[in-house]
Amino acid sequence: MRASSRVSGFVAAALAIHAVPRVATPQEAEVTGLTQSFGISSSVRVNDNFGLDEPSLGTTTLWDNTVTYDLLKETPLDRLSLGLSGIFRFSDVPQQSSEFEFDSPSAAFNYGRFGANSLLDLNLGYSEIDLNFEDPLRRIDEDFDSTDDDLILDDGTRKTTNAGLEFETGVSDPFGFGLSSNYLHVDYDDTTDPSLFERETISNEVFGRFRFSPVLEGRLSFAQSDYQAEDAEGTDRTSKFTNFSLTYDIDPATLLEATIGYTDIDETQEVGVDSRERGVVGSLGLVREMPNGNAGVELGSDLSINGRRNTILFERALELPLGGLEAGLGLTRGPLGETNPIGNLQYTHERPRSRLTVGFDRSYQTNDRSEETRRTRAFLGYEFTINPISFMTFNLDYASVSSIGDGTAEDNKVGTFRTAYVRDLTADWDFSVGYKYIDYETESDPRANSNEVFFTLSRSFTTR
Repeated sequence: MRASSRVSGFVAAALAIHAVPRVATPQEAEVTGLTQSFGISSSVRVNDNFGLDEPSLGTTTLWDNTVTYDLLKETPLDRLSLGLSGIFRFSDVPQQSSEFEFDSPSAAFNYGRFGANSLLDLNLGYSEIDLNFEDPLRRIDEDFDSTDDDLILDDGTRKTTNAGLEFETGVSDPFGFGLSSNYLHVDYDDTTDPSLFERETISNEVFGRFRFSPVLEGRLSFAQSDYQAEDAEGTDRTSKFTNFSLTYDIDPATLLEATIGYTDIDETQEVGVDSRERGVVGSLGLVREMPNGNAGVELGSDLSINGRRNTILFERALELPLGGLEAGLGLTRGPLGETNPIGNLQYTHERPRSRLTVGFDRSYQTNDRSEETRRTRAFLGYEFTINPISFMTFNLDYASVSSIGDGTAEDNKVGTFRTAYVRDLTADWDFSVGYKYIDYETESDPRANSNEVFFTLSRSFTTR
């Protein structure tokens, strides 16, 4: 429940607000089946500078065997899923003895139940990864707005545990209420970078929803987030949020949302530095459906431990004959007093045998270390179908996370190029062969790059 420091796509937020769980009739309440999926992937990789050292220590050879299991059980009233995975790896690394190990174990459990007038969602997860073998772009791909790690390369292991619970009742009534609770614990073993430290976040929220009329809905929420970190300063941060929002359908094509609230952030450190930020926050957004897409604008004022950030963002989504275009452009003024441009762009172009995707995103936010950061992400992807059983892919990716306002802070940049040929061998088996290039640069370390060739054979099948 941390206060967001970036105004994101208002169109998506508006759709989420109006999402109402499907309520099953008694006649529909029957078991739809149990699905189990099994997967195995065996990949051989040869890399000339796997650790991105300068100079390179030599050639690394890896043989990764990834095993996955997924279970899904659904009825019209509930949904249960379980996912397990892990990697059996043989590695031949320069200046180290060859070894065989089990790496990257992960488990995820989710249960959701949708009653006639209520919903319940429970999720649990655990993952562990050897940072030596983590793609530096993988985490930022999964969540560009993540506020931790910031493209840092290091040795050691990261362990992540998470849990979440959400309950709501009165879904179809004029008045409803609910609560949510989330837990996140991240721990590091055998790392050297001081920016990688153990941390724990516990977030809780209670809320009430008021349906005043078919076109006007309100929401009142009280939330608290407690953050504790084993960093050099011994940071302990408590954030409290009180918000009231109104969502109003002006007409069938126009939606207005207004939020007003109060944020109180209190941070203490074992080194004796205490900070507090509190004040009124709010946002105003308008989105309108158009014949060829939609357009929206949002103004927001938010608080972090460093101070206030004000943002304005204009967004436009276009449906094109052979794809689509989504774009946003705005300005943000943060605690340091600087006004900076922000924006996002995603363009897709599809032909019968090919697909092109281009994207860009620039945002500013406060990370878990109470640093103001600028985050930039750009990508270009092209996929070409050769025949019904094979295709080629080409991908260019770039990401940069820069700390601003601190001359000693890091500016981490990663760029990659990847191409692969993928072919179906049978209905269950397929293989891919390709090449990957990585370029990595920080202000404190020399620029380094690596070249890798890989071959992967995989199989997946599903039972019902």
